[in-house]
Amino acid sequence: MIFNYNKMKLQKKILLFTILITFISIITMGVIAHNLITINMENTLGRQALDLANFVSNLDIVKSAYTLNNPTLVLQPFAESLHSRNLASFVVFMDMEGTRYTHPNKDLIGLRFTGGDEVEALKGRSYISKAVGISGPSIRGFSPIFIDGVQVGAVSVGMFQENVDSLLETNRNALLYTMLMSIIIAIPSAFALSYNIKRTIFGLEPVDIAMLLTQREIMINSVKEGIIFTNKEDKIELINDRACEMLGLRKDDVGKHVKEIIPTSRMDDVRKSGIDEYNEQQKINGVTIITNRMVVKYNENILGVVATFSEKEELQRLAEELTNSKSYASSLRAKTHEFMNQLQTIAGLIELQDYDSAKKFISIASYKNQDILKFYTDRIKDPATIGFLLGKRSEAEEAGIDLKLSEKSSLFNLEDYTDGNTMVLILGNLINNSIEAINSSPISIRGLIELTIIGGKEILYIEVKDNGPGLPDSSENIIKKGFSTKTGNRGYGLYLIYNKVVNLFGGTFHIYSEGGIGTTVEISIPKEV
Repeated sequence: MIFNYNKMKLQKKILLFTILITFISIITMGVIAHNLITINMENTLGRQALDLANFVSNLDIVKSAYTLNNPTLVLQPFAESLHSRNLASFVVFMDMEGTRYTHPNKDLIGLRFTGGDEVEALKGRSYISKAVGISGPSIRGFSPIFIDGVQVGAVSVGMFQENVDSLLETNRNALLYTMLMSIIIAIPSAFALSYNIKRTIFGLEPVDIAMLLTQREIMINSVKEGIIFTNKEDKIELINDRACEMLGLRKDDVGKHVKEIIPTSRMDDVRKSGIDEYNEQQKINGVTIITNRMVVKYNENILGVVATFSEKEELQRLAEELTNSKSYASSLRAKTHEFMNQLQTIAGLIELQDYDSAKKFISIASYKNQDILKFYTDRIKDPATIGFLLGKRSEAEEAGIDLKLSEKSSLFNLEDYTDGNTMVLILGNLINNSIEAINSSPISIRGLIELTIIGGKEILYIEVKDNGPGLPDSSENIIKKGFSTKTGNRGYGLYLIYNKVVNLFGGTFHIYSEGGIGTTVEISIPKEV
């Protein structure tokens, strides 16, 4: 069976590499540890030999022996006593010529010291040496012997290498046992590690992970919305190409704190509060965007925040198309009902053969519509706003409510203040609220909604007044997101208007309400500079 590494599963690769690296590491550490133990033991034995040599060289019995005609008579029994007490493998005293006075092998007494490492000791130095003598390799400590300041010889205290090896054997066996146990423990640990890694990455192979990352990169860069992701430290971890294009960002902004790159992003605030924000309008680096900021969680732990956003102009264009379509549909629906009623009236008059009354009714209806259209076009010079208001007027009439445009109204150039989409958003929400309020009134009254639009030199003033039942005591909460006096998924209209007018345009928003009398909403938007 041919071993094919490239076709191995990730778990097997991790297992193989973990065992191999562990085995190599243990063997390497074992060799290093053995060498360090050997060196430390040799240094320790050498230091012991030198300390004993220094001690012996200063003993009176040794110095007095050197004054005798035959120092061996005293020094040989002394050296043998040191050996018999396992203080040293050998103790060799010598004269200034290197001739031995003592030796474990008595036949070698009187011969010159071998090894060649005694020269410096005969020059008055103390040191440790490792050399090969007649009895074999040994570690030696040398010390000079002085009498009244005059050197008369030297002493060599040594440990045979075979003794060192026997001591190392015990440590070596313990080290090998430890290495074997480490390898035995490492193998199941490697199994556990490879299994845990495999489970953590959901059983995916590297090629699968690479494919997913490639797909993710393609997907986030192919969408039309900008995308930014920040981690739990509010540092940017992802920016797609659209975000870079829209906001003038760079890919190397990844890793930087979001406040440093986009001071007004509010992504750090969303992470701290844990509350998502949708359809917020703001300016970033001179670009007006509509953004959503959502907290990213895993197992209830916040990992970061993702923000998606689009340019306001593009959304505005789509919204205007949708708004105009809805306005036209609403207007046509209301007009259809109105014309159906008028046609039924005309048909009834003709059936009664009251032709004069029929002509008169047609004439009055025609002039009425022309008068209303002329009144609106004389005061409002924005076609989209006129079309929207005419549709709302017909819708209000169906509900038995009079929607009147104040004679004080005057708007010549809407673009000086805002766009048509914002105007429709404001008027639509305020008029709808008034219609719903009047319809919910417990008192049967003829509903009235008065609308005033004035485009002044400095501000655009909008006022919507109704004779509904007014707001409850909780009216101060009416502009809060999600708050509504009605059931269902409501409470976003006034919040959106307030956010646009006050936070985006720097305008004012006021609500005045009195129970049983009605509600008045006043909005001012400063002229764009």
